[in-house]
Amino acid sequence: LQNHAPKSYALSTTFFKPWLDVLTTSREFVECQRDDLSPATLEAACSQLKQKCATIALNSEQEIVLNDMSTKIEQEFNHGLASVRSSAVEEDGGEHSFAGIFETKLGVRPGNLETAVRECFASKFDARVLQYTKPKQSGVANDEVGFAVVVMEMVDSVVAGVAFSANPLNSDRDECVVDSSWGLGESVVDGSVTADRFIFDKVNKELVHQEVGNKPTEKRLDIINGQVKCVDVDKNRSDSCSLPPKSLHELVELVECVEQEYGKPMDVEWAITEDGVMVLLQARPITTLFWLDENMMTGPGEKRVLYYDFNIASEATTTRPFCYMDLTMYNLMIDKMFCLPPGNSWISNDPKMPVFNGSSRQYVNLSIFFKYLTPAYFAKESAFLDPYLESLYKSKDCSRTKYQMKKLPKEVNIRNGIWYLRKLPLRKWYKTSKLSKKNPEKAKLRYLEILEQDLVKLKTLEKRGEKFC
Repeated sequence: LQNHAPKSYALSTTFFKPWLDVLTTSREFVECQRDDLSPATLEAACSQLKQKCATIALNSEQEIVLNDMSTKIEQEFNHGLASVRSSAVEEDGGEHSFAGIFETKLGVRPGNLETAVRECFASKFDARVLQYTKPKQSGVANDEVGFAVVVMEMVDSVVAGVAFSANPLNSDRDECVVDSSWGLGESVVDGSVTADRFIFDKVNKELVHQEVGNKPTEKRLDIINGQVKCVDVDKNRSDSCSLPPKSLHELVELVECVEQEYGKPMDVEWAITEDGVMVLLQARPITTLFWLDENMMTGPGEKRVLYYDFNIASEATTTRPFCYMDLTMYNLMIDKMFCLPPGNSWISNDPKMPVFNGSSRQYVNLSIFFKYLTPAYFAKESAFLDPYLESLYKSKDCSRTKYQMKKLPKEVNIRNGIWYLRKLPLRKWYKTSKLSKKNPEKAKLRYLEILEQDLVKLKTLEKRGEKFC
């Protein structure tokens, strides 16, 4: 990987700590933390903070560091140009994504390094950054977000973009997603073009989807004055693919190496120079993937299993994690529904079983049911009670071919099935069903009678001090 990284140096959090100590104790910063500020007032207060960033004094150590780095840019960097990339320490963490909210300066000359660093630092106090980093929204307060800057050799790319070592659209860890366009990667990041998109199967080493976007412009580096300019692209090149197959394969291999190095799915910015050299510019963890319990995850290349979250319905949807008491309560409710005696619950903790408890949710293993039943059958049966669930079964993602279990787990067998059937009050269900069809009015009265008895029991429990919510 080191052969694909440009020359770079870091201004660490230690460099910016003196500035942070001054600014985070200032009157303007305290004012910005108030929750009752209007957008206009917050913008004005942040503007004052950013002005302070332009004039706050450098100490002697900071001056030495900047002078030394300016010399390195002039002597070591190609064309004497740098890109100054700001980063919060938490931006590259696994829990929070601050990607894109801080400033990046491209084509920086040695003499403009201090100004570029100050402008990057000032972006920490932008109104939208302060809103985003409020604890109630991101879990991290702004004064807790460490700040650093990477001074990197400016890469004059002919093709650039972003790559994800796992598919952020469907959380598939076996797929790599690549977006690319002509020129600098800024066009892909800021959305000024519709980038080409590639979805690559990392297991079978093959391209499974390609979509060529509309790229009418490209951003290129003006080496003479160090500025980024926007250039029109002719129609033929605009509609052509920006990343050839060989480069795509090389990029995917490098992104996989990054993923292995960090031990988690990564979001990587990359570029290709005029000489055809592949360069990796930066990487951060993907924080938007949907995470399953470890024992529910299939390994690379293994046949996928389709799970249905048992507690999501049209009128009773909850996405919060369940605690142990929640799961116990739901187990008891289901056992009571099927009239099972205590200690005979048919819900296990094994994801290979038809219905099971995850660490914080309950699931149905649809792959088992798809061995005998179709999604169309489930859609039809759920249409009346749950239109939302019906729509899920009708969606293209609910594929029997893709998810059908070929061989049932050894625990799912006739013997265990008979054991459970013997526990069910089938005779009682039959008599109740027969009564309901023969005399619906009498069945209704019997239901109301049972309901009344249950309400009396609840009242008795309340008097004993056992409150039920």
